[in-house]
Amino acid sequence: MESTIAAPEDIKVIETSEQLIPKELIYEVLDGKPIYFKGYKDVLNKTKTLDDIMATGRLQTLVLSSIYDELLPQAKKNGLKIVFNEVGLHVSLNQNFSCDLVAFDKTALAATEDDIHYYNIPPEFVIEVDTNGDFTDTKFETYFYEKSKKLIEFGAKKVFWILTASKTVTCVTSDEIWITHSWQKPIEIFDGHPIILDALFKENGIKI
Repeated sequence: MESTIAAPEDIKVIETSEQLIPKELIYEVLDGKPIYFKGYKDVLNKTKTLDDIMATGRLQTLVLSSIYDELLPQAKKNGLKIVFNEVGLHVSLNQNFSCDLVAFDKTALAATEDDIHYYNIPPEFVIEVDTNGDFTDTKFETYFYEKSKKLIEFGAKKVFWILTASKTVTCVTSDEIWITHSWQKPIEIFDGHPIILDALFKENGIKI
């Protein structure tokens, strides 16, 4: 399976409710508009707690940890630091993203301070596994395109989206090429080092 993704012709901004929603329920901020955590309405209705909707699920954790372990040797060789699990990234004014796995140049990281704020330096690459955002008021495809585009504009060389429902991975590169593969096709997160996600997940005992 292989396809290219065209940019949506009509990008719509995310409409938000006039109801006062606590900032703790904001998952990301895109173009100054909040994207809330999936399940935030259940928290407002008091049928779930904040912890219920913010925790990373078992499948997402297993997928991310297997990818991290696979990439770590090459990351060390290339002078990169990999961090994962809802990594806060401040891209620009009114653009705050939560990313699943991010690789930074260690030299660039060393020039910044370790504090409580989001990372604000361009990553080498970003990997997203599904999403924890609520998209009842907007299209996921719009978010998918806009977030990827802004990450590339910020300086990321590659952005990968791994979707467990369709068992596909989309790669977005800095030259704005969008390619979607099935998990059976090799992808190169590090150039010259192909990974077949289907084989990697099976090797790690992940049942999808």
